[in-house]
Amino acid sequence: MLKNNNQFEYDVDKILDVYFKQCSKLVTAKDLAVMAATLAKNGINPITKQRIVLPETAVNGLSIMVSAGMYEHSGEWTYRIGLPAKSGVGGGIVAVLPSEFGLGVFSPPLDELGNSVRGIQVCQGLTSHYKLHLLQGRDTTENCIRNIYDLSKIKSVHIRKSVDSDILDQCGPRCSLIDLGGNITLI
Repeated sequence: MLKNNNQFEYDVDKILDVYFKQCSKLVTAKDLAVMAATLAKNGINPITKQRIVLPETAVNGLSIMVSAGMYEHSGEWTYRIGLPAKSGVGGGIVAVLPSEFGLGVFSPPLDELGNSVRGIQVCQGLTSHYKLHLLQGRDTTENCIRNIYDLSKIKSVHIRKSVDSDILDQCGPRCSLIDLGGNITLI
């Protein structure tokens, strides 16, 4: 459209050819995995331990990846694989399980929607086998609740004002403290 209205004076086909070649040569599967892992760890590079992006930026990026990262395949990807992901025209895919890991795969050729055919198969196989779908609840045999107390049975090392002690004595039996541990998934 820009070219047809004389707003773009360069050869679009040549520019796109260079762009596609750069996309397929400049990034490795390891680079993709580090990028994904950085997003998984809220913007902290897992190798250098340095903050690369703000936590809000990582969350915003993952949100966009869920909705549009796999082009027209994004809805199907979320339905079948369930991880925030982004594909590239060079054949790479990054996928993220927040707070857990990042995955980078690189494998041309692309499908008709511009995504790596084998990359999709690898990600679907991993999420299916290991039950990694973001929206799938985790079954755990470990009981995460270690103990439940009401506040009348817990004594503090702090000295309270008498008014605070009276309120705690009155309301303590109706308030619970739950001691949690292990892998906790609040689903």
